[in-house]
Amino acid sequence: MTRPLLLPTYPQYKSSRIPWIGDIPTHWETRRLKYVATTIMGQSPPSADCSDKPIGLPFLQGCAEFGAHHPTPVQYCRKPPKTTPPGAILLSVRAPVGRLNMADREYGIGRGLCAIIPNNEILDTRVARYQFEALQHGLKLASTGSTYDAVTMHHVRSNPVILPPLDEQAAIARYLTHKDALIQRYLLAQRRLLASLQQLRKSTIHYTVIQGLDPKNTPTKPSGNSWVGEIPAHWEMRRLKTVCRLAYGNTLTAEMRLDGPVPVYGSNGQIGVHSSANTNAPCIIVGRKGSFGKVNYSDEPVFAIDTTFFVDDRYANADLRWL
Repeated sequence: MTRPLLLPTYPQYKSSRIPWIGDIPTHWETRRLKYVATTIMGQSPPSADCSDKPIGLPFLQGCAEFGAHHPTPVQYCRKPPKTTPPGAILLSVRAPVGRLNMADREYGIGRGLCAIIPNNEILDTRVARYQFEALQHGLKLASTGSTYDAVTMHHVRSNPVILPPLDEQAAIARYLTHKDALIQRYLLAQRRLLASLQQLRKSTIHYTVIQGLDPKNTPTKPSGNSWVGEIPAHWEMRRLKTVCRLAYGNTLTAEMRLDGPVPVYGSNGQIGVHSSANTNAPCIIVGRKGSFGKVNYSDEPVFAIDTTFFVDDRYANADLRWL
């Protein structure tokens, strides 16, 4: 991983003796989590004790309700067997292993979560939170080979923790909190820009395919369809079935695929590759299950699976880019 710009190096380093951590400054230590924090593994309560009514404690079965920083619970439990205090680190121990949130209040926690409460005389909670985010590789290794990804209390408590001196931990925490806030603001601005550009693209396509390139100087007529409105007078409207036919995709499970250059498309877009295609190029792929109605376009032949329809030059008498 690339070292961030402007971060100074330390005069001397030593081996951490952990391959996926590498070298650390000479005056830092590493210890197992069990020596520097209390860990609470979640436990699922009887279903009769849980409901969506705000009776008892907010309850988290796993990481589905995790937010950017804190969870947004949708369930409550009258008598949760395991609880976590405010300020604890919430760690997902079932797929996806390693996701993190901070407890902003007391919660009941189920089998999909573990709570970590650092001993702040040794380990700053803010640094511990960032460390778990940076050093998830150990948990990923522990979860590999399971029927489904999961880690045990032993795996979590045995995870290594890097321990700079406390004053240095505080400085690191302040630096990362500041940088994290700047990056999050930048990401928010980028998401807003992306949403605006997506809306602009959608509007541009909508008005151009309905009104043409010169709507101010083109006579119009009613289209006969209320949500289309006026169209250029020299245009016509037809039912889709008169200009193309939607062909069904074919069954192709992951086990059936052979390595090759051909993109495999499902309802939500490309999902893999295969050695041969079942469409010509160009082609349109339309989701018919799951992401129903989602449209993808390809300039190259693809394999459209059985959750999709597709249209190519064999099934259309119109320009596919226009369709």
